[in-house]
Amino acid sequence: MKKLKIIVVSVLALVLCLMCVTTSTFSWFPRPKENKGSSLGLDFDYAVSDGAGISMNTYASADGINYSEAAVTDFSNSSVGLASNACAYYRTDILNSGTVPQSVSLYISQLTMGSSSSGNFFLGVNDPLKTYKQYPKITNSGSSGSTTYTTASNGKMRVYFKPNGFWTENEFVVFNDSSWTADMTLLSGEGSSRVFYADIPNDKSSIYFAIRNRDESKNFTRTKEYTISSLNPKLSSSQSLVFDLQKGVDSNGYMNLGYSSVTGAYIANYYRTINIPVGSKFNASLNSSTDYAGTINYYDDNSHLDIFIANETTGEIEAKAVGTSKLYTKVVGEYGDAFQVETTVNVVAAKPDVVDTGSTDIPIVTNVKVGGLSEENKPGVVSVYWFIKNDSDNGPLKYSIRDIYLTL
Repeated sequence: MKKLKIIVVSVLALVLCLMCVTTSTFSWFPRPKENKGSSLGLDFDYAVSDGAGISMNTYASADGINYSEAAVTDFSNSSVGLASNACAYYRTDILNSGTVPQSVSLYISQLTMGSSSSGNFFLGVNDPLKTYKQYPKITNSGSSGSTTYTTASNGKMRVYFKPNGFWTENEFVVFNDSSWTADMTLLSGEGSSRVFYADIPNDKSSIYFAIRNRDESKNFTRTKEYTISSLNPKLSSSQSLVFDLQKGVDSNGYMNLGYSSVTGAYIANYYRTINIPVGSKFNASLNSSTDYAGTINYYDDNSHLDIFIANETTGEIEAKAVGTSKLYTKVVGEYGDAFQVETTVNVVAAKPDVVDTGSTDIPIVTNVKVGGLSEENKPGVVSVYWFIKNDSDNGPLKYSIRDIYLTL
């Protein structure tokens, strides 16, 4: 009985080992990100030789399926760069014209990334899987040779209101429903020429204007409802409207409004922080069609002119010395109202233009066994499918590769 148990356990262990070796769902190594590759096989035969008769050719592909007919020798992308989450695919055919199998390794020679690169370098191999290795990201993070920044959004819209003497009170509110009400601020004028303004959250779907401290159920104390999505021109963070109270009431007893486009004062999107190397320049200007409304100017903190200088008109900042200071962005509207935001500018020490990757030569695959001449006198061939990916959403990956090479 004891011998029978030993035999059963041995058989089960053998079956498990066979499944591990032959099935496509098992691997000793991590699977590549792009394709599954072939199943893992165990091969303890390392064919050592002098490399005689070994050669290779590499072909490029845009989709990882269709490869160029002509071999490529340039593997760099240092000008335009590889777009975020994009891949550059390659197939390297390793040929052996010798009579005996040989084992070789494929390497990238002298990988470097310039200071203007924003992406993350990821090297993957789709086939052969038994020599696959997923390499960690090689990035240029921490390099002060490039400027980084964060942005912020106010999430509001600015509107203006003219009571035109039909409402003679001094305090007005704009509201959406019982969950949101805002006081309107008097900008300018007296009597019938008064102009008020308020900032409305972007998530509000409609607005009313009303007299503060009045019973809103009575006639003439509020205007009719205006649905923001139906306004033409549309009310947005970069487009302001002025509402004019008009004589008369509608069928429900509410005061009527007219509205028109106006050059308001508002900043919807702006830079929250800017990290820039000393001696560098960065264009911190905002876009008038999406980021702000009004007449814009940029100012540096006058008490810290030694850290950076801002061009008042263009928004370009020039880093002068290591330290932290403030950039102020201000817009002025048609009615003289102003809106201002501040940006924290961190000037850091400059670093070399080339970032050290930590290893100039990077292995693609190692210990690939290439068979010898076939019976038809054709060279043995192993095709290595590999790719470079910009594993980041931060911008283009710019890199330089001197060459790829084979070694024993």
